[in-house]
Formats: sequence, structure tokens, C-alpha cells
Amino acid sequence: MRGKTFWAFFKLIRIDYSLFSASGIFLSGLMSGDLHGFQSEYWVSFFIVFLSAVGSFAFNDYYDFEVAKRNLRYDRPLVLGFLSRKAALITGLASFSLILLISLFLNTLALTLVLVSLPLFFLYNVGMKKMILVKNVLIAYAYVATILFGSLVSDAIIEPIIVYFAAMSFIVGLAFEIRLDIGDVEGDKEIGIETL
Repeated sequence: MRGKTFWAFFKLIRIDYSLFSASGIFLSGLMSGDLHGFQSEYWVSFFIVFLSAVGSFAFNDYYDFEVAKRNLRYDRPLVLGFLSRKAALITGLASFSLILLISLFLNTLALTLVLVSLPLFFLYNVGMKKMILVKNVLIAYAYVATILFGSLVSDAIIEPIIVYFAAMSFIVGLAFEIRLDIGDVEGDKEIGIETL
């Protein structure tokens, strides 16, 4: 049973997506020319993005439990009963609390981006995802925030190449999220979530 719980926890936090998202910090640092060798602020930022993804996925499954059941989302460990909703809530709260602590090691601009983004990611899960297009825009913003964050952690300059990639990631992220809505249309309609 312990193996199933371990696997279920990794499914809850989408370990692959969370690690992949966090690795964007290093890519952004390389593209901006700010990352040179081992820089502790990039590792702090990596963990902030990782924990942000972990917490957001946990909150998503906690608040979307009924929707996931109606949409027959058997890829979700809460629907399968492998983890409790309480475990998901604790994971989300612990992750976001850790972010607040470790973000104190950032410069003012990067810290401000964290303090603006974190409440948005939480509010997305609590109810903003039920608003047509708002949910898609907020997820696309998460891609943009990671790219901007990776450029800002070592200096207060956003290079033109970063602006370009941030714009491209917003467009791709928005399109991807709209496409993902297709599979959940019926269940979403039943509980009043509007999608395109």
C-alpha cells in the first residue's frame, strides 16, 4: 500500500511537470545571459517554481475533486481514493508556505513577482478557473512568469530575448489550455464552468 501512496503523491504533484516547469528558470537564465555557473539565487528560484507547481497541482485536485469525478478523471489519485483530499490540501498549503519563506532570499523585484503570482495561482484553484478564458489566461501567465522570473533573479533587467520568449510562451500556453478544455466540456457544463 505504501508504494501506491508514494506513486499517488507523485501523480498528485505531477512530479514530471513540476520539475520541467522549474527547469525553465535555468533556461531563462541562460537565454538572458545572467546565469554563469553555480548561482544560489537560481537554485532558490528553481525550488520556488517547483513548489509553486506542486502546490498548484495539489490545490487543483483538492478543489476540483467533484469535477474530476464527473469527468471520470481516473488519472487523478483523489478520484481513485489513493490519497485523501486532506493530504492534497496540506501539500498545497505547505508548498505555498515554503515559497513565502525561501522567497525572502530573492531581490526585491523577483520577490514582488512571487508575491503577485502566488495569490493568483491560489485564486485560480479556488474559483477563477470557472470564469471563461480567465482560467486559460492565468495558466498562460504561469509560463510567462517563469520566464520573467528566471531573468529577474540576478538583476532587474528583462532582456529583449526574454520578452520575445515570454510572449511566445503566453500564446502557446493559452492555445494549449484551451485545447485541454475540450476533454472536460461535459463535466464542466454540469457544474457551471464555462469554457469556449
